[in-house]
Amino acid sequence: MPPTLLFVDTSAWYALLDRTDRNHAAATQFVRQTTVPFVTSTYILDETVTLVKRHLDHAAATRFGQRLWSEEVAMERLHLDSAFAFDAHFEQYGRFIRLPSP
Repeated sequence: MPPTLLFVDTSAWYALLDRTDRNHAAATQFVRQTTVPFVTSTYILDETVTLVKRHLDHAAATRFGQRLWSEEVAMERLHLDSAFAFDAHFEQYGRFIRLPSP
């Protein structure tokens, strides 16, 4: 049975970003072929941004971080409308309900 969600680790994110990475071609091909939504963690995001900044440059790290945050967030991919959070950004985004209600 195929997975319903796919956790993406730093090595996969980095392979997608660095064209000189030995796994770049396989990573890009896989992304083009899969329809399974990706999920990741803030730890992985932090680790990937740090790795990209160290091995590529600051601009590439910034683009990656912004893209992951501002494009389609995990909650949209998972079709969730509520979050257990105390951060007002969920409400500012305009699509999510923050629980407990403020």
